[in-house]
Amino acid sequence: SFVAPVNAIDLSYCGENNVIDFRLPDEGRWVVDVTNGLIKFIPDDGFFGTPTPVYYFIKDFNRYTSNEAKIVLDLLPIATDDQSDYTAGLSVSLNLVENDTTGDEVDVQTVELELPSELNASVTYDTNLVIVTVPNEGNWKLNTSTGNITFIPISMTVENPSKLYYRVKDFQGNWSNTVTIELQLTCVVDVIVLLS
Repeated sequence: SFVAPVNAIDLSYCGENNVIDFRLPDEGRWVVDVTNGLIKFIPDDGFFGTPTPVYYFIKDFNRYTSNEAKIVLDLLPIATDDQSDYTAGLSVSLNLVENDTTGDEVDVQTVELELPSELNASVTYDTNLVIVTVPNEGNWKLNTSTGNITFIPISMTVENPSKLYYRVKDFQGNWSNTVTIELQLTCVVDVIVLLS
C-alpha cells in the first residue's frame, strides 16, 4: 500500500483503506498492481522531470505491517543526434553533449565513440584526447574533458566524412542510447564581381 503524500489526489483504495492508486498534480499517477505487487509511474503529458519520491509498506500473512520504504525514480540519460555544417577541406568542431539534456545529466568524461567496422578506423589516445583516424578521410579528435569533437580532413577532396556514433553515461553509471555524429556538406559558391 502507498503512503499517500499530502498533495495526492484521485486516490483509490483496496480493502482496509490501502491506497493503491493516486495522482500527484503536475507529475503523474502512481499505481500498484495488487495481483503481482508491481508499481508503475505514469507521467502526465508534458512531465519530463524526476517524480517526487513516494513511500509504501507491505503486510505479511499475519497482517503485521512493515516499515515504510521509499521509491525513488532516476531519469536515464538521453543522447541526441549531432549534426554540423561542413565545408570540404576545412576543420569543423562541435560539442557532443550540450544537446543531451532531455534525460538525466550526462558525465562528459564518459563519452564513448562507436565506430562502424567498415571504416577500418584506428584509435589512439593522448591526454584527454581520443583520436580516430579514418583512412582517406581524416582525423576525429574528441576532447574527453569538454565533449568537443573536431574533424580534420586530410585534403580538400574529402566532401562527405563518414558518420560516427557515440553514447554517454549519467553520473549513476547508466548508458544513454547511441546516436549519430554527422557532418553535412555545405556548398561554397565563389562570386565574381566585375566592376566597370
